[in-house]
Amino acid sequence: MTCEYNLQRLATLTCSSFGVPSSAMTDQDALLTVVEAAELLATSERHVRRMVSERRVAFVKVGHFVRFRRADLEAFLAEHRIEPLPSLGTRRGPR
Repeated sequence: MTCEYNLQRLATLTCSSFGVPSSAMTDQDALLTVVEAAELLATSERHVRRMVSERRVAFVKVGHFVRFRRADLEAFLAEHRIEPLPSLGTRRGPR
């Protein structure tokens, strides 16, 4: 079997193939590619691959392919959110 055939076969597998009703599958369950993850994170594909190699983001290996759960990426964004400081007035620069 070729790699291309395996990808086509993987694409045709659904939750029902594993005995799970397809109605139970949500957008959160879908696995994203590196390109899709980069779009979601508003960054480059290279940066996503670097985060994977540094184990800074959760990922799933499907054979030699790297995939991401949307929920994991959204959790990553939430963990790295920096809240603004409270406003200290309109002072700008030294006086």
